[in-house]
Amino acid sequence: MEVFSINTSLGILSDTELVTVYSKALIYKLDIRFVELILQELNRRGLKEAS
Repeated sequence: MEVFSINTSLGILSDTELVTVYSKALIYKLDIRFVELILQELNRRGLKEAS
């Protein structure tokens, strides 16, 4: 069984998908640590966070 880190998994998403995941994570009030990981990936890509 192959194990992926969350950063690797987020890295395979397109920019649009990543922004959507971030928006949904905020809407559904997911764990703040997960939201922060998404935000780190958005920043790494130089994308503005979704409002």
